[in-house]
Amino acid sequence: MSDDRLETLPTKSSFRFLSEYFAQLLIATAGAVISGLVIAVALFAIADWIRGPNPSGYSLLAFAGEPYFFIPIALALALGFSQQKRSRTSAGYFLWIVPALILLSSFLSWRSYSHLGRWQDAWANFFGHNCSGSECFYEWTVTAPFYTSVVYTLGWIAARKSENRSGALHSRR
Repeated sequence: MSDDRLETLPTKSSFRFLSEYFAQLLIATAGAVISGLVIAVALFAIADWIRGPNPSGYSLLAFAGEPYFFIPIALALALGFSQQKRSRTSAGYFLWIVPALILLSSFLSWRSYSHLGRWQDAWANFFGHNCSGSECFYEWTVTAPFYTSVVYTLGWIAARKSENRSGALHSRR
């Protein structure tokens, strides 16, 4: 092979980056959302067992679900913080990009089939509360992964900064 051909071949580090990127992306999105839902259902079952059924509603499940996704987001923050210590690349900085592009393209290409205007319907489907039917589907499959990937990245950055700060403190001693 000529030297020019060798320069265009992917390097081992680019394969490492891509494999780590997609592994972390899976953890930050599907892993955080599904695990957050499982945790919320378990907490709900425990609460029901302790205090009995709640006839007024399922308030604990609201922490897992749309439009805020509190439990999946908190889990994504913890996962991002913990995964940074295992990371060999800077992939964690960029995890939010693919989910952001998916959300942006889904939102901008939205076709409304309701009495609402196009943008109102798109907003209701991706960010609204009291969803039913397809609105919940888009919030769970597009919006929640975007939220969790952003927060995972913030946790990853926070861990990197705390690691740098503690390393700087140890080097001064």
